[in-house]
Amino acid sequence: MLAKSKKNKKGVYQEIAFSIFLVALIILGAAFLIISNSRINKRRQELISQINKLEAEIKEKEKQNTELKAGVSQISDQNYLEQEAREKLGLKKPGEEVVSIQKVETETNTNQEVKKETSSPWNPKTWWGWIKNKFH
Repeated sequence: MLAKSKKNKKGVYQEIAFSIFLVALIILGAAFLIISNSRINKRRQELISQINKLEAEIKEKEKQNTELKAGVSQISDQNYLEQEAREKLGLKKPGEEVVSIQKVETETNTNQEVKKETSSPWNPKTWWGWIKNKFH
């Protein structure tokens, strides 16, 4: 009988050890599944973000495409061609005169530059002007 009780105790310990091993294995499996799921969700969010960016880029490119198509159809228009030839090439029709307006530099900019040059106390022009005013 004693041998049976030792054998039963040994079997009980084995069952407990096996149960603990199974529980640990299940916990590890669940942890692995949770970590894998979080990685998959993170990658999914990155891909969704990338898809949204690409869709926005597609919309922008489609908008540019429609603008270019409108430009191409406008180029075939005779009035547009005449306007571009006049503005960019300086061409004119017989009997017309071309008027060109050029930007003239204003005097206020040059006056400000002169004031900056003469306002410094170490400027030789300032000294010469002072000496000239004192002795004349």
